[in-house]
Amino acid sequence: QVSGERLRSRGLNAAEYYGNSSWGVAFNVNDSLSVSYSEARHLQTKTKKRNYSSGKQMQAGGDGNNEYTPKSWMRGDSIQVAYTIGGIGIKYARTSYDNTLFSFDAKIPRESQIVAVSLAF
Repeated sequence: QVSGERLRSRGLNAAEYYGNSSWGVAFNVNDSLSVSYSEARHLQTKTKKRNYSSGKQMQAGGDGNNEYTPKSWMRGDSIQVAYTIGGIGIKYARTSYDNTLFSFDAKIPRESQIVAVSLAF
């Protein structure tokens, strides 16, 4: 799946665009066991650091048209396993992402693991 959102931000160094892409696959081993895996990538771009169209004097050596547009990537993956027999289900999920805050300097990884047991009467 692919999605994108342009925010039309006008402020300097504000989030301007988000792009997302992901894919996943699931496999039912038998009537009781299923396994799935997915990966996702997210992109955030910000407005230019300087805005030359605001009437400010341009600096020597450039017209501002090729000003660097900051970009930050966040990538992640997830694996899930589920086993169900009768009214009892045991489920496991592990998800990890490498840059959860779209930071440009300090990439902060996050990981979560969930084990769930469900009973149906």
